[in-house]
Amino acid sequence: MLRQVGLIMLSGCLVLAAAVVRPQSARALEVQCIEASKYKHLYLIFGNDRRKLVQYLRLNEANLPDAEACRALLVTGPMETRARSRELGQPSDSDKLLQAIAENRGWLATIYLASGGGNIGTGLTIAEITRMFWLKSEAPDRPGFTYWPDFIMRPAVTSGRGEPELTDAVVPPELEEGWKNYVRAVGGFAKSTVTGGRGRCASACTFAHVSAVERRGIVFVHRGRPSSSAADDKSMQELLEQLHRSENRIIALYRTMDGGEEFVRLFQSTPTATTTPAEAARYPRYISDLLRSKCNADSQQLIERELALKGQIDGANGTAGDVAGVDRLKAQLAALQAKRSSVERCVAASQEKERLTQFARFCPGACDRPLIESTIMGKLKELGPVSAERGDRERR
Repeated sequence: MLRQVGLIMLSGCLVLAAAVVRPQSARALEVQCIEASKYKHLYLIFGNDRRKLVQYLRLNEANLPDAEACRALLVTGPMETRARSRELGQPSDSDKLLQAIAENRGWLATIYLASGGGNIGTGLTIAEITRMFWLKSEAPDRPGFTYWPDFIMRPAVTSGRGEPELTDAVVPPELEEGWKNYVRAVGGFAKSTVTGGRGRCASACTFAHVSAVERRGIVFVHRGRPSSSAADDKSMQELLEQLHRSENRIIALYRTMDGGEEFVRLFQSTPTATTTPAEAARYPRYISDLLRSKCNADSQQLIERELALKGQIDGANGTAGDVAGVDRLKAQLAALQAKRSSVERCVAASQEKERLTQFARFCPGACDRPLIESTIMGKLKELGPVSAERGDRERR
């Protein structure tokens, strides 16, 4: 059993909360291990030799992950205030994520976000935790999704063709048999299903997605609105001032975490009664620059070249003749995918090292509660002033 580590319950709740287009159930945020991400399954990729996994990620072999540890979590349900979590007899939502990070001793890499949002203060706190512990984010666009090990390259697919299947993976020759064993072993549970809400990341959930060090998928943004209690008790002028303060903090987060100006524009231009799909670049700009320097290539440029080659192959296959030309394009594609696989391995290894370094900083044995709390609260203060009102929750 994974070791339980008691952690802080952070503050930061606001009067304002991000609205949700459709109501979710009354339960609070749920943080669940994705079964296919457990290391006992991932070790199959490396012939059940634990050392080969850390060697693949270019790490020290001294601290191997436990077989029952999880590499990915599914985050669902509404983000509640601390007061609401206490009413439900649960830890705060931010504490749930911190607990999972602590239990997995730094080997947790990715959060799959399918929360419809909720309280802005809670969302901002979870966002700071996401960046603090160097987590990656996946935002599924439908209730059913397939877990994909983040250190294995995914083939590039053109728009409208959906996500690649696990069997489509391009892996180094030494991992081919192990990958087949993994795919067979998780075949019955590689696909997860979100049963509550709309199965996608929206509203305050987008804060965590933008804050991730690697971001995949589309999220849904819109402006915030006051909680029902605040709307009943305050004048329009007071509400307007609070809305502007809240918006400024959200924009500060989006820009600090490098969601991009288009992301900010979509957020500001979308009324509370609806949502707009928004996509952040796979990596924040400066992280992309650092990874390009470490790995001597731009992974996004390689993806674009791969898509271009696949388009050329599709076009050539639709015409008669020039079999040799098609074969030449396929050979170029195979070489490009091999190069991209090597670059993606370098990227994954660089991120892995940084995440474990961050975990060791905040959890050198047991997690340093005062250090974690002071760091998060300091980051939240940098985003701007918090409303004097506390504890309100959104109207659903």
